[in-house]
Formats: sequence, structure tokens, C-alpha cells
Amino acid sequence: MSGNLNQPKEWTRIAEEFNRAVGPRSHRKPRQCRERWINVIDPNVRRDKWTPEEECKILQLWKELGSKWHEISLQIEGRTEIQVKNRFNCLIKKDSQSTNGQG
Repeated sequence: MSGNLNQPKEWTRIAEEFNRAVGPRSHRKPRQCRERWINVIDPNVRRDKWTPEEECKILQLWKELGSKWHEISLQIEGRTEIQVKNRFNCLIKKDSQSTNGQG
């Protein structure tokens, strides 16, 4: 997550160390290491069920800010921008199905 003070900063060095340790089996670029930290490894990322309050906040912020997922995620503690974007798309899909009589 952005703003996390415990987040590693030296992604090039981290990628080099990873690649040296793993060898030719797997090769990661600095960007891949950063994204994996943000979306998978960071212990501050919440992976529990979405609350109705969080869902309402996503929809409210989307109406105000548009699809600025990073800015929206900064206002929903413990959720990444990927999580927020995916949850928004899920909510929109559910709404679309229920209004079409498919839900």
C-alpha cells in the first residue's frame, strides 16, 4: 500500500537478490517485486470480507473522483487500489444483473 512506512524502497536491489537466490527458475523485475509486495505480501493489506460501509464509500468516492483508484484506495484503510477497482467492478456487475432481472 502506498504510504506504508514499512514498505521496502529499493526494488532494484530486492529484485537482484531474489533473482540471485532463486536462480534461473524465476526472474522478477523490480516492478514485479513492488507489485507483489503491494498486492500480496504486505501484512497491512486487509483480505477480509468487504463491509457495506466500505462498499458505499467506494461508490461515493467513485461518483466524486471518477476512476482514480489510487486516490480512492487511500481513503479506505487497508485496501489496495487493485482490490478497490475489483470490488467496484463486482458491485457494478451485481447491480447490472439485478436491474436486468438476472440477479
